[in-house]
Parts: sequence; structure tokens; C-alpha cells
Amino acid sequence: MGEQNVELIEQNVKNNTEDIRDLKKWRFNVDREMNDLKTNQEITKNGLQTLNDSVGDLKKDVKDLRQELRDDKDEQLDRMQDFAWKFGSGLAVTIIGGVVTAILLI
Repeated sequence: MGEQNVELIEQNVKNNTEDIRDLKKWRFNVDREMNDLKTNQEITKNGLQTLNDSVGDLKKDVKDLRQELRDDKDEQLDRMQDFAWKFGSGLAVTIIGGVVTAILLI
């Protein structure tokens, strides 16, 4: 019976050793997968930060462009008003001059 106990203990030690090896392999794989996940998370985080920065830059550019368009529109409106006043004044002078000339010729 003593020899059977020794064999049983040896078999248990062998099984335990194999189990420990399997657990070490499993833990190594889990650690590697965790490192991969951490790396992927960091890459995603950096990508999102870059995307957010780009969106912020784009918003600023659109805001600046809108302001430039508003300024250009206001400038064009001012030029059109100046032209209208000059044209209107010239037309009024021409009409008044024509009326005065017609009166003088009559």
C-alpha cells in the first residue's frame, strides 16, 4: 500500500506540475492580451484626441471664414451704396441741367 501511495503522490505532483505549466501559459497569454488591449486603447485615445483637435481647428476655420464673408459682404454693400449715391447725384445733376437748359432755350 505504501508504494501505491507514493505512485499516487507522484502522479498528483506530475498532474499539478502540468496544471501549473498550463496556468503559467494561460497567464502569459492573458498578460499579452492585456498589453495588446492597453496599446490599442492608447492608440484609440491618441486618434480621438487628434480627431478632436482637427474638429476644433475646422470649427475655428469655419468661424473665421464666416467672419471674412460677413466683412466682404459689408464692404460690397458700402461700395454699392457709394456708387448709388454718386450715380444718383450725377443723374440728378444731369436732369436738373437738362431742365435748366430747356428752360433757357425756351
